[in-house]
Amino acid sequence: MTRAYASPVGNPPADVARLRQLILGTGGRFFRVLFVSRGKNEPRLMRARLKRTSSERVDSDLWNSQVTVFDIEKKEHRTLPLERVVHLKCGKIEWTTEVRS
Repeated sequence: MTRAYASPVGNPPADVARLRQLILGTGGRFFRVLFVSRGKNEPRLMRARLKRTSSERVDSDLWNSQVTVFDIEKKEHRTLPLERVVHLKCGKIEWTTEVRS
């Protein structure tokens, strides 16, 4: 079965803000995220966890369309482009972007 995902033109600002809230609300738990990479423009599945330092501004950066996470497989910090996220799952929390034509 093939799944239809949104084109990588980007999530609207309301979805980016909601995704940012969901990721910051994970409380350091592991999550899986499927997004379209910027460089190769290919889908990428990442297992990650929020790696936030006390110096990161959370409340004042709600407009920001990226979040720094720790990639479990690559064992490095990565910047997650929220405007290109297709699917996010953390425990019972699941978010999927709408299919746009």
